[in-house]
Amino acid sequence: MKTNKFKKPNLTSAIDKDGNWKHVNEVESGLACNCFCPHCRARLIAINSKPESESKAHHFAHERGSDCIWSDESSLHKLAKEVLAEEQKVMLPVLTGESEAKQLEFDSVEQEARDPQTGLIPDCVCYYNGQKLWVEFKRTHEVDSKKAEKIRDAKIDCIEIDINTCKIDKETVRTFIVEDSTNRIWIYNSKTQQTKEAIGRGTRREAEYSERNYIVIDRHFAFDEQARLINFNDLSPNYKTDEHHYYCINCGEELEIVGNHFVHKVENKKCIDDIYLMMAAREVIYYNFYKNDNYKIVVPKFYFCKDYNTCKFADDTKCYTEGRVFPDLKSLGYTLCEKGQKMPGHKEAYDIILRKADSLEDAIVVNFATEDCERDLICDYRQIEINLTSEEDLAQLSDGINTGRHHNFIERSDQPADPKVIRADIFKFSLYRSGKAFLGPVPCTEIYRPRNREVIKEFLYEGIITSPKDVRLYTLLSCLKKNIEGCYCELCRYLKCNSGYPSPICIRYKKQGTPKNPLEIKPCNCKAFDLDYYLTGELEINCRDIKLIELDTKI
Repeated sequence: MKTNKFKKPNLTSAIDKDGNWKHVNEVESGLACNCFCPHCRARLIAINSKPESESKAHHFAHERGSDCIWSDESSLHKLAKEVLAEEQKVMLPVLTGESEAKQLEFDSVEQEARDPQTGLIPDCVCYYNGQKLWVEFKRTHEVDSKKAEKIRDAKIDCIEIDINTCKIDKETVRTFIVEDSTNRIWIYNSKTQQTKEAIGRGTRREAEYSERNYIVIDRHFAFDEQARLINFNDLSPNYKTDEHHYYCINCGEELEIVGNHFVHKVENKKCIDDIYLMMAAREVIYYNFYKNDNYKIVVPKFYFCKDYNTCKFADDTKCYTEGRVFPDLKSLGYTLCEKGQKMPGHKEAYDIILRKADSLEDAIVVNFATEDCERDLICDYRQIEINLTSEEDLAQLSDGINTGRHHNFIERSDQPADPKVIRADIFKFSLYRSGKAFLGPVPCTEIYRPRNREVIKEFLYEGIITSPKDVRLYTLLSCLKKNIEGCYCELCRYLKCNSGYPSPICIRYKKQGTPKNPLEIKPCNCKAFDLDYYLTGELEINCRDIKLIELDTKI
């Protein structure tokens, strides 16, 4: 059995019927826990009746099968690994200095194999020509800085593919992995030294926790005997620590000072770091909001392309660049900071609500998320979601809120932005003399650049592209109807997928002498070609709202 010393259970904290966080060790076993998943709101089962061991830790499980990202393994994540193992090919991210993505085929693919050099377990290890490529699928958390550093130090080629935009459909996932080049980045590429700067998870230390090895935090925030917030790192040299009593921000139990941080006088395994961080963040914001004369937050501001109103490819989801402004809430009339309160019409409590005394209309709600405690809250109010990984994140909240993901903030600037700054991606189709047909995203500022001499046709599109594979084949069909020379084997009814072959084969290769693997050779003007009318009928329906725009291919 594979084990990971530092891998936490998938879900150790959940929401009770009143909207409060509960650790798995402080609720009853089974469905009697009355807890719900903070993401999908499904009922949870508390697995906590037997003593914990190295192979079985206490955790919450979903009552029924679910694709929730906090179930044992998301169905989508599992499907992505299975598809890659079956197809044995992937579309790589575009490398620095190159204009097009490339597809890489493998000899074999191994799932979740521990690497003896680094001790890491990637989602897939793909082998080809005596080399290997790691493929990580991002469903919840991206590759963090510690893991990325190990990969770079070991000089292992690795890509990360964000699959969150895919629906749970095998063909959709296959198309996205094999034919699409979007939503993927290089963690490390040995050829160009291209790397990803991942977000770190903060500095933590190893300690024994609940009979398993976990990563825990040295705590520096506490309440004193007068319920005042104390930050051990900010105490003056004249402060007499031995003359005061200290209490945990989360569980309320008494603390003592060991070295330069607080610890429980009596060990409390239920007081986990994730909930401590969120409770401490509440207190830091609350304390500083009322202490300071001003309190600033960061607000996104959107600068739309200067050609937005005239460009036929304008898209309000990507044709802008984001800036930031820092308004002072106190000067705007915000006088109240509330902790753990509910809003009218909402069942769950928010970590922080910043509002004016006489109105909720302009209220701003703040929610915190940690590695194990994260919930998806649907809210009509302006919302800031702050990810907490260490106490360093708490220190950044002292003077205001200058981080987080913003929702429902609509701050559109009247100042336009240059398209060269935005560089929104647009799908572009290119048909080469060799018969190869490529569809992929290119920056909008480069769609009219001088073409490659080997390109004979290029197309852009109006409309929303949901299936790049269908659009690519639909464009090929259009080229076929115009009698443009090219390889149209993908539209032929004789091209079949066979489980015994890594790629589709032509079933007429024995009788007609056609290439057995036509997609590798790209034959043009094949005499055995016979249009698959069932496929083309589906393409006509699926792409009926897509308009092709042919580019001038003259040099």
